[in-house]
Amino acid sequence: MSPKISKNNWQKAYPKPLVEAVNGLAFKRDNGATITETKNGVISFLIWLANNQDSPDINLIHSIFAEEQNKNIDKLIADPIKHNRLFCKILNKWSKAIENDMDPFIKKGSKSSNQTKYMRVWNACDGIEKIRKEQNFQFIPTLFKSEYIKKPYSSSETSSKHNKSLGENDWIELEGLKGFDRDRKAINIIRNECIEIFDLYERLHKFGQMLLHNKPLGPENDPESCEIIKQGLLDYKQAITKTGTFKISNSRARKLCRDIETWRKASGIDITQIQRDRNLFILAYRSAFGPSSQAAYAALTILICDTGWNMQPARDLTRFPYVFTSDKHSMLATKSIITAFKNRAGHHVVGYLGERQNLNNTKAEMAMDKFKHVIAELDNNNPNSDDDHAYADLKKTNWGNSISCANIIERFRVMAETMRSEFGDHSEELFNDEFWIYVSTNLNPKPIPKHQAFGHYLFDNTNHIIGRKGFTHKAIRKSVLNLTRQDTNSFAETAAVAGHSGSGVLQPHYLNTPTMNAELDASIRLFQDAVEGILTRDLDQKEIAQKLGKTVKDLERIRNVAHQSGISATVGLIKQTDYGSPEILRFDPTEQNLMVLYVTHKKLRQMQFNYPNKARYRLNYLPLLALVKAIGKQLSEHGHMTNYIRSARKASKMLISGEISLPMLED
Repeated sequence: MSPKISKNNWQKAYPKPLVEAVNGLAFKRDNGATITETKNGVISFLIWLANNQDSPDINLIHSIFAEEQNKNIDKLIADPIKHNRLFCKILNKWSKAIENDMDPFIKKGSKSSNQTKYMRVWNACDGIEKIRKEQNFQFIPTLFKSEYIKKPYSSSETSSKHNKSLGENDWIELEGLKGFDRDRKAINIIRNECIEIFDLYERLHKFGQMLLHNKPLGPENDPESCEIIKQGLLDYKQAITKTGTFKISNSRARKLCRDIETWRKASGIDITQIQRDRNLFILAYRSAFGPSSQAAYAALTILICDTGWNMQPARDLTRFPYVFTSDKHSMLATKSIITAFKNRAGHHVVGYLGERQNLNNTKAEMAMDKFKHVIAELDNNNPNSDDDHAYADLKKTNWGNSISCANIIERFRVMAETMRSEFGDHSEELFNDEFWIYVSTNLNPKPIPKHQAFGHYLFDNTNHIIGRKGFTHKAIRKSVLNLTRQDTNSFAETAAVAGHSGSGVLQPHYLNTPTMNAELDASIRLFQDAVEGILTRDLDQKEIAQKLGKTVKDLERIRNVAHQSGISATVGLIKQTDYGSPEILRFDPTEQNLMVLYVTHKKLRQMQFNYPNKARYRLNYLPLLALVKAIGKQLSEHGHMTNYIRSARKASKMLISGEISLPMLED
């Protein structure tokens, strides 16, 4: 029996080229510290591979890595698809072993955190991909991608059949609150915390840009301290221009200012607020060139708080993520929506969208009208579409009185564009067409990873709610959908926010909460009581009330509910004659009345798209819209359309000039 392979002797079990390639995955940071996480991830996999050859599949993959004789090797490598499938199967088995605390880098009998397990597998996959690209070893399938491997769940993104909303967390800040108030409060707290984090790194960025471009200093900026920090920024700028990285010499790295008081005098910022990073001075320097990873994560979280999007469409935003913007609208969308809109909107609309500036009111109304038609068409053609078709008007979404999401996203975009400018010719290769790009303590700035963990490990659970157990973007999404359902009383509106057109996903995964279930139970009880009231209408009310445990007034009340809700009419207990003779409506087509008809129709149409409670709109205002349209139809049939158009134009001019305004129809 061959001796057990460990982290101390694993090199002896594999050929020299592979050992050198794995050791080459370690790299040095500017402060001289050696980073070995990627290397250790690959080593952990190789050790497990060598020690678990009982399975023929594992034995075959190990033989390929160890360059041992095996008659099945050539046959497997000749079929890239089969090779990749088997390789991923073995890697997933190892991932499961790591999840079960079988990591050679963790002391036997000890348990590592979910985050450590996740990062071990993530680093291994990342290292294997790097070796394949750089060395082109035949033992790594050419089709392999790290997203094919299921990672152990991290602490902040733990999967479960019941995804909790934020309001279901036992947080001290939510003490004393009940139901949806807990979700609303939690979102507000998280949102405000993320705004504070974003503000900190934006201030660092603006301060650095001020020094780099010799802008005038303020009275709070100590000139001598600023000059000390500026020298380090210029060293980084020189490295960026030459190499497109933050790589500076060790001698220059040692001269970087690492004095907290100097930074405070220069910038007015306490940089000890930079959390969960041992190299806070390096991150403070690099934040001058673009948004930090913390700023990117904070802005991304605010976007999800305001839109309820899943993480994937939020990450997938392109460099120019707006369909259009105006004083009233900031329409953000995924690439598929933007492409569909441009393909269908017509050349005259696409022409002025290319200006990438705020549209005036007329152009904005035209763009919004086209956009609604495109969305309706996409929904009709793709009833099962999901988050690939994500969009939101950021000026229509805001929790409380805090800064709008549109404001945060635009400020992030400005920082990101500054970083593209700073990196010049290197930008296209580094960032492609991605919106979310950031700097960290790694040598290269980069986009947010599409299919990997990002950001939650940046914050500790002592000082930040977004570092706590129970905080996840899935929890934010569930809270947003709960509140949308509560505020609008509309399943259709909730489905539009969620990106799911049916109840098959929404009901069990997002709306299945104690509060929501209690609300549905109450609705069912109300219906049952109404039916009960109808069926007992001809019985002795005192006697039946006593048997049902109700009062006579209760029976009268629920019977009225049955009449008002239409249940009585549905079961045929109310005939048309019971309502009396309908009153005849008369409309005098004077210029004044025609103008009133026009502005009323315009107001009702505006409410149809913007009124927050869709159920209430349908109940209170949709009949009025039907009445207005019926009057319009009669005007057309009796030859009054010319007068109506003339009056409508006059009213439109008066609206634009401010002489009149749309009527207030809301309660």
